[in-house]
Amino acid sequence: MGAGPSGGAAASAWGRFRPGTAARLCIGVIRHGIVRGSLRKPVHDLLARLGPWYDIETSSGLRLRCCIGDNVADRRMLQGPRGLKDITRITQALPPGGTFVDLGANVGVFTVHAAQAVGPQGCVLAVEPSPAVLERLRFNVSANGFRNVRIAAVGVGDKCGHATLHTLANAHGSSSLHATPGSGAGLTIAVETLQSLLSAHGIARIDAMKIDIEGYEDRALMPFFADAPRTLWPRRILMETLGRGTRWQDDCVAHLLSLGYRTEWESKKDALLALPSAAAT
Repeated sequence: MGAGPSGGAAASAWGRFRPGTAARLCIGVIRHGIVRGSLRKPVHDLLARLGPWYDIETSSGLRLRCCIGDNVADRRMLQGPRGLKDITRITQALPPGGTFVDLGANVGVFTVHAAQAVGPQGCVLAVEPSPAVLERLRFNVSANGFRNVRIAAVGVGDKCGHATLHTLANAHGSSSLHATPGSGAGLTIAVETLQSLLSAHGIARIDAMKIDIEGYEDRALMPFFADAPRTLWPRRILMETLGRGTRWQDDCVAHLLSLGYRTEWESKKDALLALPSAAAT
């Protein structure tokens, strides 16, 4: 989830941190796949020393500000189309005027792509509890002038109340409601159930949802699917599955398949599930 822009970075308009010549060369090496996997780390380290803030623009015209060094989602922005495959999988079928829910929105990479896809008449609900990356999320939404994005600064779990968010200073995307090895004391955040959150924002239909909440996916989804009307079930769900067999108490992928969802795509860490149109009515 990430540390927010400090001082001038937070206040400066997009474009203040356009990459210089050396940084553009580094970004080009990453975008063209000249370095991959662990070989990208020295390039990221160099970019962090040169920057660390960078304002970049996607091929579709989206404006993003990223900070290299403390958050995977920020570094992912530099990869261009190579880093957007998961985003495209869940946003490509979004209809104009549709609704997208982003649970664990981080700095807003999925959020802004979905906001662009659904257009001004659509709605994106971005849910992010970490104050640090929340600042970056708000900046990226504002930099693109989106008025169709609502931001909820809460966690999502199996009951409403408060809980401890465990954070890592150099890996903000790993912030979790689970205790994390190496994390500090953590901070207290508000927690909502998915159904209460949707009700508060007047959302009665979900065309697509992304959920990446660091092993708490089952706590958010199992109560929701037990109580929510079928008309509220997301048509498509992109879910991080790294918590399966470790942090999850219940296998929510297996449960969704038992409810009629079908697997459209799957990797070692993510799954894309779709609800057949006949089952969505």
